[in-house]
Amino acid sequence: MYTHGYTLIVKGITFPSGAVQKTLMLGVYEECGIRPVDITYVEAHGTGTKAGDPEEVNSIADVFCKGRQSPLLIGSTKSNMGHPEPASGKFSFCCVQHFISTCLCIS
Repeated sequence: MYTHGYTLIVKGITFPSGAVQKTLMLGVYEECGIRPVDITYVEAHGTGTKAGDPEEVNSIADVFCKGRQSPLLIGSTKSNMGHPEPASGKFSFCCVQHFISTCLCIS
């Protein structure tokens, strides 16, 4: 969810755009026919920066938290263990898999 969009001219190429992230997330979930309020966990990019994290978390909150009755859990392998480079997808998948198995064991 780390997209740049229109902030390129105003804030520079490396500054993330929460508005573009929000648009992307809404479009993906709408196209898939999934209501964002039904999502229980989001694996975030988690840059660990003052510029990136607020943009990302605010866009996640805007998309997934409106009308929500239960908490939305947010995780990030990068903020917990550093940038895993080419294996980042695998670590994110393992994190989500652990979350799902833990929730199923609790239920």
